[in-house]
Amino acid sequence: MVTAFVLVVAVMALIAVRLYLQYGSDEYSPTVTNLTDVSATSVMVTIRVQKPEAPAICTVNAEAADGSVLGTADVPVPAGTDVTVTSRVTTTGRPYIAEVPSCRPAG
Repeated sequence: MVTAFVLVVAVMALIAVRLYLQYGSDEYSPTVTNLTDVSATSVMVTIRVQKPEAPAICTVNAEAADGSVLGTADVPVPAGTDVTVTSRVTTTGRPYIAEVPSCRPAG
């Protein structure tokens, strides 16, 4: 019983570390500020990213009201520590919301 508990805790710790490495960097703070030109095939998404000086790439998801992802785009973010970028995300349906699950250094 104790062995099973220790194994479960170890697996949970590994999953937590992996998710933090994938999504948890506090170097990047993206915020969706605006959605415009919303249609059944695309949406214009404006994001503000507070980050280190170097260029970055942020993943932007356009989602339906039920949370399903209708489209994804990797959006280049130029150099600067507080940058606003607008990009078109192609979708398979009319999106309800957009979010930025992750950003990473460009290159």
